[in-house]
Amino acid sequence: MSLSLRSLAAALLLTPALAGAQTWANWTQATQGFGGSMSGTIGSTTINFAGNFNGYQLANGTSFGLSENGLGNNYWTPASQPTRALPYQNAGVSAPDRLGFIQFGNATFPYGGTITFGQAVVNPLIAFISAGQPGLAVTYDFFGASYTVLSDNTLNQAYWGTGTNNVGVGNTSSSPLVAREFSGTIRLNGTFESIQFSTTNEYWHGITVGASSFAQVPEPASIALLLSGVAGFAIVARRRRA
Repeated sequence: MSLSLRSLAAALLLTPALAGAQTWANWTQATQGFGGSMSGTIGSTTINFAGNFNGYQLANGTSFGLSENGLGNNYWTPASQPTRALPYQNAGVSAPDRLGFIQFGNATFPYGGTITFGQAVVNPLIAFISAGQPGLAVTYDFFGASYTVLSDNTLNQAYWGTGTNNVGVGNTSSSPLVAREFSGTIRLNGTFESIQFSTTNEYWHGITVGASSFAQVPEPASIALLLSGVAGFAIVARRRRA
């Protein structure tokens, strides 16, 4: 089989699932600290985070290190202030429907780490709670991965009010995201088995992860059928060249 046909087969073997409503990370376990971890599920697969962070809130409301004493607090869609969910609602994306998030704050060691999925995610989402302050920017570096800002709190107040970021809604960049009281959602563009990132320090802020679709590997019978079809195409191509 020629190189081009092999590439075609490889591309076809990994196909995205149909897009649907977002499913947000259901964080169920955490071990906080330098080299800590969090884990849970996202849709029908697993999600894990390993890295440096200083607190968390799980889906059941259990929390550690939250400066605002927010045990079980819903920062995404507060019941008493439903309009505070608007910064997460744009471009077909809904606000996170789980309480859980990873918390970063003031510390002497660098923050960040790697989020790993049990199944590759197509265009994963990251939602932010109050990243940065008006006079203290927080940066998020995704190590060259392209992202698009889907929604933010420039016009609509989030839990901690309005804010800005260095890339406007709808714009795409691969530069580090610079956030100043940023609450909103970004989309990483591409298919990811893992997300590597680093962030700078401030008082505290949080993130969680969502997905609209997953990359699916076809069943063995489908793979066999696909390969037989590609092989037939190769035979026809060779005959034409002859």
